[in-house]
Amino acid sequence: MQHKIMSAELMFTNFLVEHDIPFAAANHAGDLFKKMFPDSKIAKGFQCGRTKTTALVAFQAREIAMNIAKCLHFVCLF
Repeated sequence: MQHKIMSAELMFTNFLVEHDIPFAAANHAGDLFKKMFPDSKIAKGFQCGRTKTTALVAFQAREIAMNIAKCLHFVCLF
């Protein structure tokens, strides 16, 4: 279940980034999801406010930057 909750939090974070929605909107999303989907265990476990959203975006950005650097290093070898 934890994996499904984390997956939902990452999908929501990516949605905010993709649509240029302020991260402050995440502070209210968890309560909204719980009201929208009262029978969902995933919604009940969803806890992804502005602070966690910011941390997830920063982590993903670092991962992407490292992958780009690795690709550039590989290309420079040839």
